This record gives sequence, structure tokens and C-alpha cells, in this order.
Amino acid sequence: MLNTFVLLGKVHSLPIIEGTNLSENQSTMQVECQRAFNDHGVLSDILTVRLWRGIAETCKVACHIGTIIAIKGRIEINIHTEQMELIAEKVEFIR
Repeated sequence: MLNTFVLLGKVHSLPIIEGTNLSENQSTMQVECQRAFNDHGVLSDILTVRLWRGIAETCKVACHIGTIIAIKGRIEINIHTEQMELIAEKVEFIR
């Protein structure tokens, strides 16, 4: 089985580092990704990606609104909210 996603898009909102009860840094960041087609005037989607530990800290320092990034990660169901989450495993800064 394969559980992988890849996004290429622009940073829409900057990550804010939050500590958890396990003393692990985490944050969320929104990325705007263009659609491959025009869906009734909607040209892009804004997706929320969860960042952990070093990835969260690196993105906080290196990202600016409009920065183009590539994200590879996995999809999880949050056991507390029962909502799907995109978890970043690797982030590359394009420009």
C-alpha cells in the first residue's frame, strides 16, 4: 500500500510554531496549489499541511508569503478530530 502526496504551490499563510504536550514542535501552513482545470471559476485550492519538528522550524525561518515550495508527505486521520490531515515529510524551497 502507498500513502503519499506531493504538492507544488505557493505559501498562503506562514507557519506558527506550537509546542505539544510531548514537547515536540509542530505547526500548520497553508499552501495554494493551482488546479489543472477551471472548475466553475475556481483556479486553485488552499490546502493545510501539518509540519513537525525540524521541518516546522525550517519553514518558519525560510518561508514567506508567495514562496514556491514542493512538499512530499503522507495522509493521516487525526484520532481526536477524525479529520484528514496532510503531514509533511520533506519540504523543498523552489524560490
